[in-house]
Amino acid sequence: MAITKSVGQKRKKNLRIFSVLLFLLLTYGLAKLDQGVSSEELSWVNGHQIVNATVTDLREEEEQYRTLKGKRRTRTNYYLAYEFSLQNETFSNSLEINGSQFDAFLDQPAIEILYDS
Repeated sequence: MAITKSVGQKRKKNLRIFSVLLFLLLTYGLAKLDQGVSSEELSWVNGHQIVNATVTDLREEEEQYRTLKGKRRTRTNYYLAYEFSLQNETFSNSLEINGSQFDAFLDQPAIEILYDS
């Protein structure tokens, strides 16, 4: 004797099959997309050169802020400032870095910068 399934059970089975097929299709598509990206991953670096820059400032700042619920919180922001000279021109920049980068730059007087020539 065959077991008859309700409309809801059939719909649930079809939805599961559709979900699995959609997952497989998306996984395949993203894998193909990743192959295309990884082969041209560093093509934008072709016209650049590496320049040694001097670290001029490395600092950390405590910042207090309030959450949406009004609680007072503190966070530490880390900043790195550097400058380099190229063709009798001096360039400088400052950027925010994370804590592990801050620790890595503590004992480094110079860093490498990609410069678009």
